[in-house]
Amino acid sequence: MGEGGGPAAYAQLILAAHAHGDDPRDFGGADLVRQLNATGPAPVSTTAPPAPKAQRDAGEEGKGGDSAGIWWMVGAGVAAGAGIGILLSGRRKNKQQ
Repeated sequence: MGEGGGPAAYAQLILAAHAHGDDPRDFGGADLVRQLNATGPAPVSTTAPPAPKAQRDAGEEGKGGDSAGIWWMVGAGVAAGAGIGILLSGRRKNKQQ
């Protein structure tokens, strides 16, 4: 690239090539990915190692997991429904007066 080229310009060209279905590693004879990597720090690997299982998760694998989160969601839904019901009944009483 010329003087105006930088990491942002390389990234835009890579995204444009990818969106168009072209190979950014062979873009008009230039390897845009290699050139982008040369402008900054070394890239971090995109493949993450599998997360280790917690001690608790390994023992409860066949039991269906932790159901406390489900009950919190049910409680929040009931509370929200009650709040909406109170608001609607209050509006109805105001209209009757």
